Order: sequence, then structure tokens, then C-alpha cells
Amino acid sequence: MGKRHRKKHQAGQLPPANSHYENLVKLREDQPQAYERLGEETRQNVEKYEMSKSAAIFEFNPGNESLLDLSLRHPEVFAMLNQSIRDEVERYAATKHAYQVIEEEDEGD
Repeated sequence: MGKRHRKKHQAGQLPPANSHYENLVKLREDQPQAYERLGEETRQNVEKYEMSKSAAIFEFNPGNESLLDLSLRHPEVFAMLNQSIRDEVERYAATKHAYQVIEEEDEGD
């Protein structure tokens, strides 16, 4: 998994920012009621856009993998760790999840 990711994103290539989607993300933050009135397909496309941005920054990290495993197997022990470590593992888990979803979609195409 890591080698393939490095090949695809080796040069730090993030997906280009899309002002349309960036405006919709801002709308969601600033005016949630207006965002909710948008169509379901539009909201799904915004989520997919954000996921692709998150997936692009994923980088396999054995230490974070171990801590992620700890959080799943022994949440009571994980809860005793420093808050900044727990936050980092949560961010890592989110980018890993996004990466896996995007990879599955790419393989399905």
C-alpha cells in the first residue's frame, strides 16, 4: 500500500484546489442550513472532494499504525495517552480512511 501511494503522490502532488468546492465547503461551515438545502448529489461530491484532499496527504506511519491498533484493541489504555497524541492518531486514521476509500474507487474505475 505504501509504495503505490508514494508513486502516485511522490512529488507532493495534492489535487488542485477547486474554487467551486472550496466555496461549498465554506458555505457548509458558515451557513449550515443553506448547505443542507443543496441536493444530495452535490453534498456527496463535496465530501468526495474533501476526501480526495485528505487522501492525498496520507503517508503510512508504523508508529501511528501501532497507536491506531491500540485505540481499537484497548481503548481504555489509549485514553490514558496525551491528548495531542490521541488527536494525531485520529487525524492519521481519518486520512488513512480517506486514502482507502479513494483507492477503492480508483480500482473500481
